Amino acid sequence: MGSVRTLNARQRAFLEAVRFGALATVDPNGSPHLTTMWYLVDGDEIMFNTARGRRKPDNLSRDPRVSLLVLDGYTFVRVAGSAREAATGEAALADIHRLAVRYDGEEAAAGAMERFRTQKRVSYRFVIERVYASADLR
Repeated sequence: MGSVRTLNARQRAFLEAVRFGALATVDPNGSPHLTTMWYLVDGDEIMFNTARGRRKPDNLSRDPRVSLLVLDGYTFVRVAGSAREAATGEAALADIHRLAVRYDGEEAAAGAMERFRTQKRVSYRFVIERVYASADLR
């Protein structure tokens, strides 16, 4: 299975559907650190959001390489790239609100924002540099 650098229409549609992703970052000892998370396709980039004090921001400040796997049974898309910090403060809160609405709807997002506002949120983006997909999405 080879990789390509851009999403085709089927892969983009698959990623734009509301599914969870498993994001891999690199731990200090070189091992992968995986977390289930919300994400958003925005053009040729993936946006995700987390809170300071978690392992992801520490890992990304040391090594920006990421890989996001999104799957549904045996159908999958994996994208990889180098993440950069894209927003903090109110802009990062706006991003997590956008993600919460995407995954849980407006009403639930409003309630979740009470908790998110107590955290130091940070958004990351990465340009999709490599795409790997199951045969049915190639």
